[in-house]
Amino acid sequence: MKKHDVIPSNDLKFDTFQSNLISLCTANQVAWGITLVLLTALTPLQAAWTAALIVCKERKNSTQAQRTAKNAARKAFEAKLRPFIQSQIQQNTTMTDANKQQCGVNPHKAIKTPVPAPADAPVIMIKAPGNGVVELFYKQPPRADGSSSRGKPSGVANCKYVYMIGATAPTKVEQCNLCAYSSKNPLQFTFDPSMKGQHIWGFACWVNGKNQEGPWSDSFDTTIN
Repeated sequence: MKKHDVIPSNDLKFDTFQSNLISLCTANQVAWGITLVLLTALTPLQAAWTAALIVCKERKNSTQAQRTAKNAARKAFEAKLRPFIQSQIQQNTTMTDANKQQCGVNPHKAIKTPVPAPADAPVIMIKAPGNGVVELFYKQPPRADGSSSRGKPSGVANCKYVYMIGATAPTKVEQCNLCAYSSKNPLQFTFDPSMKGQHIWGFACWVNGKNQEGPWSDSFDTTIN
C-alpha cells in the first residue's frame, strides 16, 4: 500500500494546504510553542512559490521557463516545509491532535496496536515420500463453511514445530526434544538412510513476531521411509 503523503501533490491543493498551515502557525506561534526562527525561514520561500504559481495558474498563458521556475520554487519550499511539519507539528507535544488536524496534518499514532498471541492452533499435515524426506505442512483450522487456508493467520510470523524420534508417542509437548520454525510450506527434513523405519512424532503452534505462542496442535506422526 502506498504511504500517505501529508503534502498534496496537486499544485492548487498544495497552495491551499501551505497557506492554511502557515497562517495558523503564525497566529498561534506562542500558544503552540512554534520555533519562530523556523517559521520565519519559510516566509521568503512561500513568497517565491506564491509569485511563481500566479504566473502559471493558466498553463496556456505561461511559458516552459515559467513552469520550470514554479516547480523549482515549490521544490525549495517543500525542502524546508517537510522538516518544519515533522518537528513543529507532528512532534509538537504542545499541540493537540485537533490543532494538528486544523493544519491539515493527521497526527501520528503514539502507540502501535499490539499484536496479540495467536488464538488458534494450526492443523498439520505430514508426508514421507521416501529417501529419508519428511515434509510438514501447516494450515489454518477450517472455517464455518468447512474450507481452510494454507496461509498463516494475520499477526503470525512462524509455525513452531517440536518433535522427537522414537518408538513411543509423547503424551505431552515437553517430551519433544527437537524444535524447528517455518514461515513457509513445507518444512522439509532429510534424514540419514540409517534412520529408515524410525518414527517421528510432534506438535505445532503459531508464533507471533514477539515469539508469543498460541495453543498447541493435535499430535502428528509418521514413519521415516
